[in-house]
Amino acid sequence: MHKDIFISMIIPSKNEEKNISRCLDSLIKNVPPYFRSEIILADCHSNDKTTEIAKKYPIRILQLKSGWQHSAAAARYIGARFAKGEFIFFIDADMTLEPGFMEEAIDILIKEHHVAAIGGKGKELYIKDGKISGEISDLYGTKDRIKQARFLGGAGLYKKAPLLECGNFNPYLYASEENELAQRLRKNNYSFIFIPRPMITHYTVPTNEWEEFIRKKRMHLFIGIGQGLRISHSFRYLCETLFYYKEFLFFLFFILYSIIMAISAFILKEKIYALFIILPVCILFLYLLFKKRSIEQAGISLIKWAMISIDIFRGLLKRPLDPKAYPTDPDNI
Repeated sequence: MHKDIFISMIIPSKNEEKNISRCLDSLIKNVPPYFRSEIILADCHSNDKTTEIAKKYPIRILQLKSGWQHSAAAARYIGARFAKGEFIFFIDADMTLEPGFMEEAIDILIKEHHVAAIGGKGKELYIKDGKISGEISDLYGTKDRIKQARFLGGAGLYKKAPLLECGNFNPYLYASEENELAQRLRKNNYSFIFIPRPMITHYTVPTNEWEEFIRKKRMHLFIGIGQGLRISHSFRYLCETLFYYKEFLFFLFFILYSIIMAISAFILKEKIYALFIILPVCILFLYLLFKKRSIEQAGISLIKWAMISIDIFRGLLKRPLDPKAYPTDPDNI
């Protein structure tokens, strides 16, 4: 038992008034009392009651200023800079911490010097109209064994020293920040593992809901995928990321193909090139129709994937700014 351990728990947030109490209650309840600990809410200037609710808890609230770029990566970056603990647990506001994970993960991180961060089992619950409409029991595919991981997503326990030595999260990424950070840590011979211990429960809406798609698009998450691909730190890491996002990239390559065909048709003034666009679109629609069993859902999926692909392409064209340029003076509220 390591009673001198100090853990910082960091929650990125943006308009999480429906979730924040549940998350905070789980952290206070399930972090062992013999650990020293602190909770930091790194808030992206919420305009709902998130911070008002959070002020009722014994935590520190750091609020990113209104003119800054806001993202989960930026909130993680700020939270890690101000964390006092030698270990940092990142958890999203729509998640809860499961009991027992922290103790087991700490023991492994202390013994295994090459391990930079540890994740555990995740459960995802889909909430619709206030009721659970579905679930994924093993979100990260952890199963019942310790396994190597390329990166951790959403939640995980990190050693602070190597995290900061490698430059912390990139605050200018809209998404893929965990993957990009992991690449830098892995280049420095650190590793990541999942352990077969329940870590978090994630409460979210069904992924096929139009409202959820719009929320992610407004947060520029699909642009972040393109950013992550662009700044991959080696060809190997690029291939890993391409494989991870393979479903998205199928549509991205289709968009690029369509653009090339459209330009060719315009330059060469050959209408036949239009067929090279129309025919694949028809084939793609038939595939989605077979998969969705609904003309309406197939059409919606086609529109979604086209919009996602365009955003990924935009991300590929937009290189993130230097992380050192990001401000480091959040408001304490």
